[in-house]
Amino acid sequence: MNFRHAGCCAVLVSLVFAASAVADTTVSVSPAGLGPWQSVVSDTHGNFVTNTDATVSWGVNPPGAPLGTGSVTLDTGTEHGDSAPQLVDQALAGTQLAALKTLSYSTLGTLIAGPNLQGQLPYLVLTLDLNGDGTEDDSIVFEPIYQHGYRSDLPDQGAIQTDVWQNWDALHGGWWSFSGNLAGASPGFGVKSIPQILAAACLLPLEDTQDRASHRYGMRHRAALSISSQTDAIVIVVSEETQAISIASSGRIIGGLDEERLRRVLSSLLRSRIQPLPFRSKAS
Repeated sequence: MNFRHAGCCAVLVSLVFAASAVADTTVSVSPAGLGPWQSVVSDTHGNFVTNTDATVSWGVNPPGAPLGTGSVTLDTGTEHGDSAPQLVDQALAGTQLAALKTLSYSTLGTLIAGPNLQGQLPYLVLTLDLNGDGTEDDSIVFEPIYQHGYRSDLPDQGAIQTDVWQNWDALHGGWWSFSGNLAGASPGFGVKSIPQILAAACLLPLEDTQDRASHRYGMRHRAALSISSQTDAIVIVVSEETQAISIASSGRIIGGLDEERLRRVLSSLLRSRIQPLPFRSKAS
């Protein structure tokens, strides 16, 4: 699984960000030279906007910063988050998510808002290409608010605070996906670790099959068709959305099966594949 770009956005904060993949490299940026980073502001629909008082600005670090001499301030302005200031980095496009060795950043929040006033700080968004075709398939999000008090199986990174630098270990934290289909990762108690998301995103090869309607199926059914077309396996598929049962065999799919019909179809397919043992007479 590759990711296409990394971004972050949030309320009025100062931000220091660091990530590395297989090779350790250091990229220094300044207001005059942002390197691979771009600063933009988008609306709630993700469209870039300019007629807003939300800003991305650079300056000297507030005291106590853990890295470098400068930081970036993301200010949502008077629209309180309806306009999202962001930093976007395309330099790591094509990097395998599993190849990341570190993914962390630090924040200093001066204004805490968000749902129930629990707080919203800069969050990371990784846009993913799941099948290597160069197009966006899904995105996963790391939010500091979900790193404390939600999942006991993930590191507790502490509650959000104001006027103090906090470090966030995104590589080992909890993420949710835009689609909700990657390991069922969802905001709040549904956040999942990157290894869990990687395991859920593993795709079987989706080859052309004899079933002319295969383009209408989702990934689960298409994978079942592919397996059955490349092997002699008989694959039972249960729809995630409707719980409908189907059987894939020899590159074709039989759907709409209840328990009784499932038994009959499965028995018929299995009988058709049982080859009788050759009869050998004993030599006299």
